[in-house]
Amino acid sequence: MKNRFLVLGLVAVVLVFVIIGLCIWLPYTSGKPDHVYSRAAVATDAKRCSEIGRDILQEG
Repeated sequence: MKNRFLVLGLVAVVLVFVIIGLCIWLPYTSGKPDHVYSRAAVATDAKRCSEIGRDILQEG
């Protein structure tokens, strides 16, 4: 009976550490990419929307 509680306690502690580790690690890996592309494209159904998208890409 004591061994069972010991094992459950250890599993709970490990689970807590895994959850904390994931909460700390995941935000750093899923951040916004800071890539700069030399070429880009905008595809829309309307010419004006394409021009707006092009202007935004040119501004950076």
